[in-house]
Amino acid sequence: MDKIYVSKEGLQEFLEELEKKRKFLEKNLQFQGEAIRNAPGDGWHDNFAFEEAIQEERRISNELQKMILDKQKLEIISEEKKDNNLIYLEDIVCIRFFYSEEDYEEDIVKLTGKYFPVVTAKIKEITINSPLGKALYLQKIGSKVKYFVNEKEIMVEILEKR
Repeated sequence: MDKIYVSKEGLQEFLEELEKKRKFLEKNLQFQGEAIRNAPGDGWHDNFAFEEAIQEERRISNELQKMILDKQKLEIISEEKKDNNLIYLEDIVCIRFFYSEEDYEEDIVKLTGKYFPVVTAKIKEITINSPLGKALYLQKIGSKVKYFVNEKEIMVEILEKR
């Protein structure tokens, strides 16, 4: 069983989201009952509100099922930041991706211990569980590391910590 690493804050966010989805599912089930009661005839045939609620129930149920399975795999990372030259959780780093010797690109990312990274954050959040996050964690500034995505090797150089 693969572990899913999170910070204490990441665990708290995970548990809050799990509870939010559970409550949403509960409200959805109540709405389904209301949709059936308010529908004329057989209560479900051509009842678009009920059909939409059923689709939403399936979607949320699938998300909840995945999260419940993932909950068993969660492991909290508690770290002491002892070395300023190493990359830790919540560090913002400038990295260079090498696609070939003359083809590279620089980017700034934040290594996070969240289960749900903020995809709209100004600085890209990379979870420690992602291939790039695993490659960066506890590496020294200036080092080059490799990681794989879809069986393709990508080389990254850690330029600086901000």
